[in-house]
Amino acid sequence: MGTGYIRNDTSNNIASGNVVTAADFDGEYDAIEAAFNATTGHTHDGTASEGAPITQLGPAQDFIASATEIKAKTTNTLDIGTSGVQFKDMYLDGLAYIDGFGESTLFATTTKVQFRDTGLYINSSVDGQLDIVGDTEVQVAAPTIDLDASTAATLDTALFSLTATTLDIDAATAVTIDTANITVTGAVALVGAVNVTGDLDVDNLTLNGNTIVSSNTNGDINLTPNGTGTVVISKTDINDGTLDSVVIGGASAAAATVTDLTASGTVTFTGATVADGGAVTTVDINGGTVDGTIIGGASAAAGTFTNIAGTSIQLSDTTSSVQITSTDATGAGPYIYLTHDSASTADGDETGEIFFRGRDSANNITTYSRIRGISSDVTDGTEDGSLLFYNTTAGVDNIDLRLTNGGVTLAYLGDTKLVTSATGVTVTGEVAATTIDATNIEVTTLKAKDGTSAGSIADTTGVVTLASSVLTTADINGGTADGVVIGGASAAAATFTDITGSGTITFTGATVANGGTVTTVDINGGTIDGAVIGGASAAAITGTTVNGTTITASTGFSGDGGSITGMSATQLTSGTVPAARLSEATAANIHAGAANVLITPAVMETASEEVTLTDAATIAVDWSTFLTGVVTLGGNRTLGAPTNAEPGTWRTIRVVQDGTGSRTLAYNAVYLTADNETITLSTGAGSKDTLYIYCETTSLFHVSAAYNWS
Repeated sequence: MGTGYIRNDTSNNIASGNVVTAADFDGEYDAIEAAFNATTGHTHDGTASEGAPITQLGPAQDFIASATEIKAKTTNTLDIGTSGVQFKDMYLDGLAYIDGFGESTLFATTTKVQFRDTGLYINSSVDGQLDIVGDTEVQVAAPTIDLDASTAATLDTALFSLTATTLDIDAATAVTIDTANITVTGAVALVGAVNVTGDLDVDNLTLNGNTIVSSNTNGDINLTPNGTGTVVISKTDINDGTLDSVVIGGASAAAATVTDLTASGTVTFTGATVADGGAVTTVDINGGTVDGTIIGGASAAAGTFTNIAGTSIQLSDTTSSVQITSTDATGAGPYIYLTHDSASTADGDETGEIFFRGRDSANNITTYSRIRGISSDVTDGTEDGSLLFYNTTAGVDNIDLRLTNGGVTLAYLGDTKLVTSATGVTVTGEVAATTIDATNIEVTTLKAKDGTSAGSIADTTGVVTLASSVLTTADINGGTADGVVIGGASAAAATFTDITGSGTITFTGATVANGGTVTTVDINGGTIDGAVIGGASAAAITGTTVNGTTITASTGFSGDGGSITGMSATQLTSGTVPAARLSEATAANIHAGAANVLITPAVMETASEEVTLTDAATIAVDWSTFLTGVVTLGGNRTLGAPTNAEPGTWRTIRVVQDGTGSRTLAYNAVYLTADNETITLSTGAGSKDTLYIYCETTSLFHVSAAYNWS
């Protein structure tokens, strides 16, 4: 029980004109805190010092409680729970007035939903069963009543009466109605097996099933019309008995399927189709179609036809042969027409195809070869056709022969090997022949038939001209080689006894080995290995670039050295090289201490400019990238051990605090200070300190600092 709020300032110090001390405020605040403490404060239960009861809650006081009820301030404005946050259980001892249910309602036990009294209710007495119980009557009234039972629907009563536009009872196994009298007003749909004991008197009977069976042994089923009426069956399957004086499809055309059709006289089919007709000894068919019929099944039969139309014509004789005979005395033979009669013909349409098929080892029907016709050009007056011959090799269908208006194409496994055209024959691959007699032969490789012995090429004059050809290996014992590039596409070796040229001999991109003496040569590339130039007497060399491991000159070099590159100071033992011939250093060369470069004051000035180091948890110090560095600290950091350091050299780093300031800098163990001095950076935002670092060894560095530059 709380004490409520009791004023602590009993002396009234907290008043106008009085001196108010901190103790006055502190005591008063303690009293307020005690009154509203979560565990010891007042409870608002209406008792003394506990505060008045709270009867209205919510930001708009829209939840009201009294001694007899809990309600909303206004009707239909306040929800109890939400779809996402729900109450657990609800207990009511009385009536519940609910306009509707917004989702499924679960009755988890055998609890009943009662109406008016305890004798009228709905419940589930056992799992899987729904009970609808009425102490006097259960009435179901609807335009359609659908009872769908997967096992059985049972109605057990002395009198069963249903009044509905449609009654639909659907049971997978059986429907049992046990009653002395059944009266059904309206249409009745019975789905499943229906057993009727006694007479069934109906105006119209619709069967949504397959069979009407008499339950009496050897009992008959009689369908007898009343008076002069007629039993009309739209469609029937009669498996036995006889049809006497029956006209099938008397009023309109009807289809009938029979096992055997026996007639003592003539059977006339007028405008009808005979399907699966079995064996017909003699038939005159003047129209319609004959589908799936074997003519002359038991023995050979002759047929005379004007047209035979069908997707396939099957021959079942063991010889499986088709003979087409023409008795035309004029000398004309029989014709076979494969016609693609399309109203929207286009280039590339197929005109017909002949398949040569048989079975494979797995008894599958397989196409081994086929011939296919193509209308290549369907333009009236300029029509072109093609004929393609296919063979199956290793299970793959390939075009081996193609006949077109442009020539003949032979292929092997899909790769074209020979093509004829108006200008001749083109062969891809090797051609093996004893003798080839031709005016012009264009080949990639020409060799002897057996690939080992020498072949010969000759004409009546004994001279053969090879134009624009590449010879891998050639032994030329006479004649001339005019305008020939040896090894044009790639390097090639050639052995010659003598090379005599009246003009210039040009070696492009090649190496001349053991070349003997060359009086005058213009070498535009490659290398000269082991050659003495001007061996017998002095010779002058004019070159753009002379590269070599050792260049020996008996009388020295002359000139300004403008063409000598890659020579270090140790290799230049005498003489001078103008500075203009040395490479000028860059700032990066200065930072890295590069050798054999020319250092100028301008480059030193550039190399001394500040280089920004990358701010990170550990600041990387690459000695070869700067002389003077700067870094702005974005947090507490560590100065990392330098890399690529050069003993005896200095580096300077300016350290700047960011806008926050008070950033600290720790140091890797490789850094030493004088007398173990602790380097403490300035802490002000934007303050600047300078570190001076000397490299004693690559793993030992001296560091000192100057602080708070302003």
